[in-house]
Amino acid sequence: MTGDEDWRDDEDQRMDLELENRALEHELTLRGAVSGHGDGGGAPPEIYNQFLRHVIEFEDRVAAGEEREVRSVFPPVYSFPDVDTMTPEQLERKLDEIESILEQNGIVVELRPGVPLRLVYQYILRNVLPVRDWFGGSPDSRLVFDGCDGNCPYCFQRAYCDVPGEADWARGEHSSEQ
Repeated sequence: MTGDEDWRDDEDQRMDLELENRALEHELTLRGAVSGHGDGGGAPPEIYNQFLRHVIEFEDRVAAGEEREVRSVFPPVYSFPDVDTMTPEQLERKLDEIESILEQNGIVVELRPGVPLRLVYQYILRNVLPVRDWFGGSPDSRLVFDGCDGNCPYCFQRAYCDVPGEADWARGEHSSEQ
């Protein structure tokens, strides 16, 4: 065996990773963030390790008080004109600009295909900009707004949605708790 060879086999490395995962779980449990997932829900130890590290990073940002309003990613003088004052072309350009600024800051708006631009714009103004959340701390993290709250009968995207849940609502298979 040469000095360049790793003296540890794959099984030893897997065991070390599982021990590290348990230590990370314990740390999160002490913080009140996780209550013992054990094996990571069947995820491979490497993936579960990445997940646990992301959760710890998020918890650290929360503890540091980095919560802010989504609107804060825009310059203070940035204008959001009333949707009725814009032509369809102006609205499309404005939405492209807004979505670009949001995406540069790790915020993604992904509504159902076919939702009219007017509704997309109004959704962003009413439901995205006022949200206070922790975001932007990791280049890998994203804050995603899909407009779905699971309440299909009252959803503004209902006419554009093909998610099976809508049919379940029509049959009365969803309780008010879901």
